Amino acid sequence: MRLLLLRHGEASQVAESDALRPLTPNGREGVVAALERYLAWRSRMAVPARGPATLLASPFLRAQQSLNITEETLQAAHQPPLQPSLKNTLQPALKKAPSTFAAGATEVGWALFGPAVSVDPVAKHWLTPSTPPLDCLQELAGLEEAGVEELWLVAHNPLLSELLGLLVDADRYSQPSLSTAELVELDCEPLAIGCASVEYRA
Repeated sequence: MRLLLLRHGEASQVAESDALRPLTPNGREGVVAALERYLAWRSRMAVPARGPATLLASPFLRAQQSLNITEETLQAAHQPPLQPSLKNTLQPALKKAPSTFAAGATEVGWALFGPAVSVDPVAKHWLTPSTPPLDCLQELAGLEEAGVEELWLVAHNPLLSELLGLLVDADRYSQPSLSTAELVELDCEPLAIGCASVEYRA
């Protein structure tokens, strides 16, 4: 499995609850910039697709907004245009972020991501900040068994940083914490503790 870990963009500190903190304008720009860098790297390295890219996210607003930006950017990276993907229909608070496309992303070509980008419309509560990384890994194993070959997780710290350490070094505290809008690609062959390699991080 190719596993992409994307921490949400910078979020406002002003909200009714932590779950409802929205992205700031800088946060949206940060997610787009991270995706632009990754798309440019993937194009330059001619990274082949492993099947459709499946995108999952935490139910928290800042992660859902980052997910929407990611979906739009990856859709824009395909030639020709793809069939419409599933749209999030969760709660009204999880509003779609403004349309934002990575500059020049359409030049990348759809061979990078396979024939489709699929977004699961059900937010994953096992991607919230307090989820134990072993619980998350169990969910990932089920997705791999279901045939998912390229998986994007849009979520939070400490979960993503601890999951990264667990997969790469068998130590959830071994890796530097992901910054907001930081993206990591892992080669998880096999998907097991201590067996992943970091292919990209920026």
